[in-house]
Amino acid sequence: MGSRRRGQDPKLGFGPRKAGRNKFGPSRVQGDAVAQSNDITQPELMSTQSGELDFSVSKADRPILRISPADLDTLVGTLEVRQVTLEECTLKGERRFEPANDGMTRLYYGMCGTGSLTTSNGLSIAIAQHTLVVVPPVSREHLQCRPARENRAMLAGSARVLCGHFHAAFGDVVDMFGGLSTPIVERFSEGHDLPAKLTHALVELKGREPGSVAMTSLLMKQTLVLLLRRSLTSPNPWVERFAILRDHRISKAFAEMTARPGAEHTVDSLARTACLSRSTFMARFFELVGRTPMSVLRDLRMRQAAQQLRVTGVPIGQIGQAAGYANNSGFIRAFRKAYGMDPREYRGQALPSSCVIPHAVFHINDPSETSEALVK
Repeated sequence: MGSRRRGQDPKLGFGPRKAGRNKFGPSRVQGDAVAQSNDITQPELMSTQSGELDFSVSKADRPILRISPADLDTLVGTLEVRQVTLEECTLKGERRFEPANDGMTRLYYGMCGTGSLTTSNGLSIAIAQHTLVVVPPVSREHLQCRPARENRAMLAGSARVLCGHFHAAFGDVVDMFGGLSTPIVERFSEGHDLPAKLTHALVELKGREPGSVAMTSLLMKQTLVLLLRRSLTSPNPWVERFAILRDHRISKAFAEMTARPGAEHTVDSLARTACLSRSTFMARFFELVGRTPMSVLRDLRMRQAAQQLRVTGVPIGQIGQAAGYANNSGFIRAFRKAYGMDPREYRGQALPSSCVIPHAVFHINDPSETSEALVK
């Protein structure tokens, strides 16, 4: 069999390591072991009898965030939060409801008292005071494969719970919580900034003052940034279940796309940024994001162009060039396809303060997209 060091695992290729800390965080076995330890539905994190979450996780099991701080800052800077809805729910007994297939992330925060949330897949989560629960969007496949009576969720107990939903996406393109299969559960102290942000957001929505929608979106974004910061020290290893954060090479390429969407990106250049071969980069990007890199890049460029049309007086031709389009006609065609109208018309609708600005409707991975619309 040849020589082998004592204690070396022939499958993993290295011997056992003691838990400790290095300059990147606690020592952890890489590979499949990481993927397993990042699943919150592990037996050691769940009560097999009641189905409730158990927070007795050692500090040595804290996750390592492999994405660099600079790339993480870039991604957070592109985080867009919109369609925020919050309300205060007073529980006395049970309150059943059916989760909507609207692509929204659900949020529950215990203000006082004790209660529980039972998700549509039967997971029971205790909600005490200052407990935050973030439930990822419900997939259409989940709703279709289960009987209607089993799709109902439930809030129960005697408590006041802040309930709401929102949409959060990096670059307003890649859903922040879309890669999660189970909820995030975190407990905060009364003096923590996160509860104060949520309370302020609720006050803003109730007050309906001018700018309350924008203020609420900003407060919710601050809440999510605080949640990400908590993930770096949380005993609950859920952070790397975020799709875009799970692979630091893909994260680096995506951060480059979001930071400079109008640059002369190609699949080859992005693969070099990720230090991967072209085929490996394409496969890993699609696995994490569910879309091709050029499809995501097109969306990022259109979002940038739409924002500039709304808030600046820059000529349309210059906006198209900044978005990476070599000629004005190619930009206009791409914009019309995304937003259903020409850039000039879109800018005209953005001027009246009472007008609702249309959002883009992209055709994901449209095979008709050609290289002429993208600067190579």
